[in-house]
Amino acid sequence: MPALLHRDYGIEPEEPLIRGYLTDQKGRDVVVTILGRGTRGAESLLVVGTSKAQLSKRDIDRFLSRRVVLLSGEGRTLFPILVTHMISEHDVADYGRAKQVAVYLSYQFD
Repeated sequence: MPALLHRDYGIEPEEPLIRGYLTDQKGRDVVVTILGRGTRGAESLLVVGTSKAQLSKRDIDRFLSRRVVLLSGEGRTLFPILVTHMISEHDVADYGRAKQVAVYLSYQFD
């Protein structure tokens, strides 16, 4: 995944992507399936993401509202990413990108 993030978005990972925890705006620890720090130019980013077996537009909206919005703030610049095995409709990946979410299919990791 680091090579794809670099190729597609110019992100240089500063550490391996792991499964970890972040504190949300309400002070709760939230599990984050894909988590790591990186840079894009002079900008520091926090890559946050999850994976789904089958991704839908509703899943993207839910991820944004339940994870990204709650983890935003505290001086964090988040870069949201979703990884899936398959999509539920032909335009799901385009929908995600329009919402500023990187979407990758599992076969892209070969």
